[in-house]
Amino acid sequence: MPHTDIHSHLYLLMQILYAAVKSTSAAETCRAILHEWIAQYGVFSELVTDRHASFTEKLTKMLTDACGIRHMLISPYHSRNQHH
Repeated sequence: MPHTDIHSHLYLLMQILYAAVKSTSAAETCRAILHEWIAQYGVFSELVTDRHASFTEKLTKMLTDACGIRHMLISPYHSRNQHH
């Protein structure tokens, strides 16, 4: 069996954050990210979210910028827009 160089592979680790929050405000969202994720697992490199206001407000941008997190916004899924 040939030797495999681990540096020649791409790895993907995906985690979905579930946290009990009091509201969907940017402040509460940032609190959950800090206390439920970063405090337990450390700073992650990328955050992928929909375009809900809790993720697009200035406070969330300040958090991701301060932590060096790349924030990618995706379009929300709407089942009625999906044609089968």
